[in-house]
Amino acid sequence: MTHTPAKKLLLFGSGFISRFIAMAALDSGIEPIVLYKNHPLEDADHVRQVCLSNCDLQEFLAEIKPDFIISLQGNSFVPDNNHLIEAL
Repeated sequence: MTHTPAKKLLLFGSGFISRFIAMAALDSGIEPIVLYKNHPLEDADHVRQVCLSNCDLQEFLAEIKPDFIISLQGNSFVPDNNHLIEAL
């Protein structure tokens, strides 16, 4: 019997919502991987976390081959996200 590898979920961002999505992914048998800019998720020992400034994004994506990607980066004050590049 062959083992099917777990699906992978890449989360861009390590804020409040990321934590809940990562834990829900773990509970569903999906491997969450958090790509963060300034701070990793706290109390998330079972979640792989990578600092954006320490990796080549193109190589990283080619290596992990995520099945799902969710971007949660931006400003918590919604009007500040009108200029997407600046918000990210």
